[in-house]
Amino acid sequence: MGESIKHIELVNLIYEYVNNLAYVENCFIEVDSPYSLEKPAKTLDGFRPDILYSFSNDLIIGEAKTEFDYNKEHSLNQYKSYLKKCDCFQGNKLFILAVPLNVFISSKNLLLKIKKVNKFDVPIIIINDFKGFDRI
Repeated sequence: MGESIKHIELVNLIYEYVNNLAYVENCFIEVDSPYSLEKPAKTLDGFRPDILYSFSNDLIIGEAKTEFDYNKEHSLNQYKSYLKKCDCFQGNKLFILAVPLNVFISSKNLLLKIKKVNKFDVPIIIINDFKGFDRI
């Protein structure tokens, strides 16, 4: 299934954020896009993130969601899978979620709940489509 323009914009926001981190070697950023030569690896649960950076002692997983799918069961399972992968990683780790502004607070609350219930010790950045962000 093709991704919506909004989804592609949100993936690009994550890419831009990751690429601007001082420690990131941009050639190791993998993007799930029709134009990418190297797609991100799937998690053990079978989910493929939109962005994956795994190099040296760093792991970053990024996922973009629209207002129509950010709270669907499939998305919730993805968040859990990605947070579990980060939680098990022994180095520096970060999960990034990009969503439209109108679901920014709801998305933050969802991730806080998932993080608390599962006792994940993972830093999370939530980015909205106006480039505002919050760290939880």
